[in-house]
Amino acid sequence: IQTIAISNNISHDVINPSHEISNMNPIEKYQDKILTAFIESVIKTHEISTQLIAHKKFQNNYHEVDIESKNLLRFTYKNFGLFIWKSDQFFLSFKCGAIGLYSRGGHDHNDQLSYELYFNNPIVTDPGTGVYTSIPKIRNYYRSITAHSSPQILNHKRQIIEPGDLNQGMFSLNSKQQSELIYYSEKLIIGFNEKISTIRILLLNDNSIQIFDLLLNDEMNFTQSKPIPFSKGYGFFKTS
Repeated sequence: IQTIAISNNISHDVINPSHEISNMNPIEKYQDKILTAFIESVIKTHEISTQLIAHKKFQNNYHEVDIESKNLLRFTYKNFGLFIWKSDQFFLSFKCGAIGLYSRGGHDHNDQLSYELYFNNPIVTDPGTGVYTSIPKIRNYYRSITAHSSPQILNHKRQIIEPGDLNQGMFSLNSKQQSELIYYSEKLIIGFNEKISTIRILLLNDNSIQIFDLLLNDEMNFTQSKPIPFSKGYGFFKTS
């Protein structure tokens, strides 16, 4: 387990000055009193109490590392679906939003609800591109959900769900696999992806970063693949 200690002094948005974004519409069809109470509790207290959702499937991940910097800058690109916290030594990003090329996803990967984390050195990284058209297998390998830190979900047939169909062509993921932002503030972001029926909560505590995933479909299950090798540039890749 690795954790990141965060200073209390986090600056306001550099790009977007709004402090909070709240939208419960994406999970409307799943909402019951318990789920609503859970989300409202997380937003109000900035704590995750699993007692409210003990009957649901969920998973927790923590990262712990001391950060000496007193300030974290916060960058918000809501229309692009990218949220960033950074300092000279620290970088944290979260992907949650629309798919490019009017939802065609020409250069998109199946990386919705993924995050990247650096503290002096990489901790959780995006693996890169690998190649484009020269080796389709490698192209799909690097743009698959198993290549990213997104929640990985098994369907009822025990198959990993790819939110965007990798078989439509090497420059298309046109499967309505975008994620929806439920809530965003200085130290908390909540996103939802319909294709994998999962809510991901990223919470910046004083002493840690907590990644919490809540699965809303009882027929699905969590899984985790081995991280794939980092591609340091186009044409640089390993298959294992």
